[in-house]
Amino acid sequence: KIEFLETGDLLFSEQDDGYVHRKTVPFLIVAQAYEGHYEITVGSRKELILSEGEAFVAPSNTFLHIRHRINPVTRRMRVRFMHIRATAWNCTDLCDLIELPEKLSAAECRTALRFFRSCRKAGMEPASLLRETEKNAAAMNMLAFLLKRSKEHPQNTERLLQEIRVLLQKEAMQLQGQERRVQIHLLLQVMSCLSG
Repeated sequence: KIEFLETGDLLFSEQDDGYVHRKTVPFLIVAQAYEGHYEITVGSRKELILSEGEAFVAPSNTFLHIRHRINPVTRRMRVRFMHIRATAWNCTDLCDLIELPEKLSAAECRTALRFFRSCRKAGMEPASLLRETEKNAAAMNMLAFLLKRSKEHPQNTERLLQEIRVLLQKEAMQLQGQERRVQIHLLLQVMSCLSG
């Protein structure tokens, strides 16, 4: 489920070269410098120096140290970004379940560009259910694109499924009526299938 979604474009000029941005945010970030480049440290990882056209991918709730570098020829840095907070099973941050790639190559960014553009286009048009659905679809496509390049944390997924099982079992014990217990029992069976 998409809980939060924001996209944008930024322009940095020559006086911004070397500008450092430090932050921790509650959403996943995909940021591509298509002119200029980033030097970034995510959490306790070593610094990553990206090439022009590459994007960094940072999980939510992780400290970021971001240095902006302008293109020496054009004397500017141009960036597009997408911020997404997504939850799995409506209860946990998706970033807690996966290890995202550190970066996307320039070639991967050319593929992901359509998700940025779809999201931006839908966000610029008058608000409607259709536009909101198109924005969320673009974000989901970006997440699917990232998930294909990510590693799962099976122990975190299993822990989450166990927590859901316990909650469902408690609810089944507290509820009156056989029909509701059958529904909960069926949900527990589905959860068992999901976990393996």
